[in-house]
Amino acid sequence: MNCKEMARKIKNGYNYLKRESVYKEYDIIWNRRWDIPEIYVKNDAEFKAIIIGNTGSQTEIGGFMYLFYTDDRKVPFPTIREIERRLKIVADGKILTEDDAAYFDWEKYGPLEDQRLYFSEIIKKATRI
Repeated sequence: MNCKEMARKIKNGYNYLKRESVYKEYDIIWNRRWDIPEIYVKNDAEFKAIIIGNTGSQTEIGGFMYLFYTDDRKVPFPTIREIERRLKIVADGKILTEDDAAYFDWEKYGPLEDQRLYFSEIIKKATRI
């Protein structure tokens, strides 16, 4: 899968959640070793997000970031092209601006630079970059 295919999978996951009344999260990439989703989409009430990384209790691995998030109903979910653009930036180890994403520099996950490397590795492994 390349970044465009992953972006399409993310967008399709969001579209699925829009029609679903029970499920609020859609897993895109699953880490079998840690038994956690590493990329998933969330759509709960007005909150919409694309999440990369570990949001569970495994503090020995990397942290998490929002590739996209909003709690404003008027803000549309990104297009496939926009999701692909953001995935490529993260895969390259570059920093997305606050308009594009949110990083969580929490001490329990280590320095933000280590977290960004973790996010990059997730995308590279999934897209075989």
